[in-house]
Amino acid sequence: QGQVSFDTRSMSQDNSENPGVVGIIPASGSATRLSGLPKFLLPVPIDPGNLLGVMGNRMRKAGASDIVVSTRPENCALLYPYLPERTKLIAAKTETMSETVKNLEFSCQGKWTIFGMPDTFTEDDELFVKLVKALEDGADVAVGVWRFREDQRGKLGQCNIQDERIIEIVDKDPTCEFNWAWGALAWKSSWWPFIDPSTPHVGYALNPAIQAGLKLTPVYMGGEYTDCGTPKEFWRLVAKFHDTYGQ
Repeated sequence: QGQVSFDTRSMSQDNSENPGVVGIIPASGSATRLSGLPKFLLPVPIDPGNLLGVMGNRMRKAGASDIVVSTRPENCALLYPYLPERTKLIAAKTETMSETVKNLEFSCQGKWTIFGMPDTFTEDDELFVKLVKALEDGADVAVGVWRFREDQRGKLGQCNIQDERIIEIVDKDPTCEFNWAWGALAWKSSWWPFIDPSTPHVGYALNPAIQAGLKLTPVYMGGEYTDCGTPKEFWRLVAKFHDTYGQ
C-alpha cells in the first residue's frame, strides 16, 4: 500500500487472442454527493452484499486473473475486509478518475483490461463476459452500452452508434438525442495512450481514440444501469430491489 507512481513502460502488442484479463476498479472518489460515505460499499441484496463485491465477482466470471482496486489512503482500513478474493489494494491520492486509472496501467502489462465504476449497478450479470468476447471478436475498445431512462438523459455519456461502431461520445449533455449510454469498458493496450490523467474520467479518452481510427464496438447490455453516486438514484435502486427481492 502506497502512492502509485506513473509508469510509462511500453506494453506488448496484442491481437484477438486473449492474453489474459485484469480488472481495475477506481474507488478513489470523495463521494461528496453522499456526504463522504464510501459509495462502493453501498449494500445490495446480491452476494457478497455490496457494490464493490458484486463488481469483483462479475470480473472473475469474465476470466480476470487479477483485480486491482485503487482507493484513498484513508479508506484502506474500511475497504480491506470487503475486497473481492485475490484483489490487490493500492492506496493513492489522485485528482481525477483518469489519473487513478492511468496509474494502474503497470498492473495490466501484456493483458486486456476490464473496467467498471464501483458506484454503479447494472442488472446484467454477464456484462464483463460480453465485453471480453467483443475484444476477442476484434474490438480495440469494447463499450458496454445501456438504453437509459429518460430522466437519466444528460447525466451520462451518450453514444452515437452507426454500423455497429461507436463514432462519437457526448458527455452529460441534456440536449443530446443519442439513446444509448456507456457504463463499462474493456480494452486492449492500444487504448492506454489516449487516457489523459488531467481529464475528469476515462470517457474523455474515447473520442480521441475514435478519431485515431481505433475500433470501438458497442456491447448491448440488458436491464437498467444505475449511477448510485446520488441519494436519489440509490434510493430508487433500493426500491427496485424491494420490489424484486422483497428486501
